[in-house]
Amino acid sequence: MVDPFASLRAAEVEAATGWRVAAYAALPSTSDEAARRRDAGEDHVVVVADAQTAGRGRGGNRFASPPGGLYASLVLRVPPDDLPGPTVAATAVALGEAVEALVGVPVALKWPNDLWIDGRKVAGLLLEASAVAGRAVPVVVGVGVNVDRVPETLPPDVAATTTALALHARHPVSREALLTAFLRRLDARRLDLATAAGRDALEDAYRRRLALLGEPVRFLVGDVVHGGVLRDVSLARGLLVEATGGVSTWWAAAHVRELRPARP
Repeated sequence: MVDPFASLRAAEVEAATGWRVAAYAALPSTSDEAARRRDAGEDHVVVVADAQTAGRGRGGNRFASPPGGLYASLVLRVPPDDLPGPTVAATAVALGEAVEALVGVPVALKWPNDLWIDGRKVAGLLLEASAVAGRAVPVVVGVGVNVDRVPETLPPDVAATTTALALHARHPVSREALLTAFLRRLDARRLDLATAAGRDALEDAYRRRLALLGEPVRFLVGDVVHGGVLRDVSLARGLLVEATGGVSTWWAAAHVRELRPARP
């Protein structure tokens, strides 16, 4: 059901993509509504809100979601082998491709869940799964994009490292056009996961956009801080980091948290 007060033109996106779109003027969290629909057996549906009052990012952190952004959560059923890294990569690459097509500027992917333009965060994504042994896993993938503006409620230090599509686009970007482009590219990238050649192509696309590649980084595994130079990324193996002394180690994506540029 579409909220009559929602401003997003849901029927337009549905006709262009084949996805079902549930649009709302406001929700506490699109991911919570998507999870409710997932648990009720729905699939291939995207929940969109003009604003969220309790949007969240990775680690339960608050995600500012005032009017002027695209806030969408998708319900998918994903083979266990495609979780978590391959599905996160497919989503991030698809969103990056959609933004590049509409805005015309390069988009970098800051592992694991942020999109950057000119070194500033423009979007984030969050994958939440309910384990079901031996068959496809019901998944909610949340996406938040600053379209019209940087949220005014961000702390000054966070705002300084955040941007919005309107600050880079030559023409206004509609949420309908962005959501349509994203869903189409996501469907294509998910098909890539079905073949070895497609997975290699997705991995290459992710690697080409990987921010901080070749740069010093630090990250957590458990509560232990590690650091080194980020050398590579793999859908299957995670992140390759070269530590002091030239020893390189693959770190499983599921174990790495809070990857950031290393401070001098």
